[in-house]
Amino acid sequence: MAYTTIIFKNPNTGAIKEAPVGFSWTTLFFNFFPAMIRGDWKWAVIQLISALFTFGLSAIVFAFIYNKLHIKYLKERGFIDQSNIGTDSDSIKKGMKIPSTSSVKQSRNMVEKEHKAEQQPQVNLKYLSNSKFIKWFLLLNGALVLTFIWTGPFALLIPLLGFSGAMLSLFFAEWLAKRAHGIRVINPANPDSIEESWLYSTVEELSKRAGLDQIPEVGIYNGEDLNAFATGKNRQSALIAFSTGLLESMSKEQIRAVAAHEIAHIANQDMLGMVLLQGVINSIVITATLPLHALLLINLFSEERSLLIDAVIWFVKSVVAMVLVFLGNLVLKAFSRHREYRADAFSAVLLGKESMISALNVLATDTAEIPAEQRAYNTFKVSGRMSFGEILSTHPPIEKRIAALEEELYTQAPK
Repeated sequence: MAYTTIIFKNPNTGAIKEAPVGFSWTTLFFNFFPAMIRGDWKWAVIQLISALFTFGLSAIVFAFIYNKLHIKYLKERGFIDQSNIGTDSDSIKKGMKIPSTSSVKQSRNMVEKEHKAEQQPQVNLKYLSNSKFIKWFLLLNGALVLTFIWTGPFALLIPLLGFSGAMLSLFFAEWLAKRAHGIRVINPANPDSIEESWLYSTVEELSKRAGLDQIPEVGIYNGEDLNAFATGKNRQSALIAFSTGLLESMSKEQIRAVAAHEIAHIANQDMLGMVLLQGVINSIVITATLPLHALLLINLFSEERSLLIDAVIWFVKSVVAMVLVFLGNLVLKAFSRHREYRADAFSAVLLGKESMISALNVLATDTAEIPAEQRAYNTFKVSGRMSFGEILSTHPPIEKRIAALEEELYTQAPK
């Protein structure tokens, strides 16, 4: 098991990360998902391919080595070990024990004190970030693992099928969003106006305060609705886009609050969270309907094939799939509403709750129609239209979001 964690800091962005050292239990049980959640796509893909060819047994090997690989990955991205405890890659290779957790805590306290002035809201931001989608993902992933027990080693093909479509949508999300909205990306070296220069500088400043390693692309699209959204496959490759309606209707402080809200979605990897949940739901549907597919094949090759039995099995399979998809969508919408509260709180921690409340009050006045080709992106926008009820909506009612900010339901980290 892991001895402790090492504290890393990126001197360019101020981002602080904790890297576990030693045996990775999460890699053992969840294979390539820990690497994917950390944004380490190279090793996530390698672990996935290895799992498919070894029926999942490669997770045992990666459980011993992945934390070392992740530390190397952080160093390649410019993160510097802040623990000052002599924990270098050579000592890890030699199997030397890392000093006690108390030593790491002392070094962590030193680092936090040094940067307290420039990162005052860091504790609350970290609390909001840590509460992103992990518990939702693990809950559904646990249900998925339980369904795999009876299917044997070939069950690894099920998550591959379930996640393939969802992951493809993540990789092409930014390109598709630009095409659907006609987004014009701001060139930071040569903005078209003073307003564009200010907008990019605002996103740049807030991104650094939020601890992002890479400044997202900033875009503008023509739209009468008051909206903005974030998309992209990870924290290093993301886009924040603002509608012209929002930029023309809000004050600079309100725009800053909306920008911080969208940066929260990137910092918390909410896009990845939605995709992981969708992939698990897809896999559960495939697994649950697998016995019915088997019965169809048995009936197909039977000497006494019955069309009536075929019809009954198809009907039952369709009903089961529709019920599971519906329930899965309820979970996705619940997670979406949850992340909106968190993103509002993230903005409040960065800029103060008054700015975000003011921006929400302006959003509440929006009555403009969203173009049909853009409605598929409502989940990712700062303002979403209410459906037939809150349980079927991707966004909470604005009055509830304002009340949550006023009561500070999400902004205070637990003591």
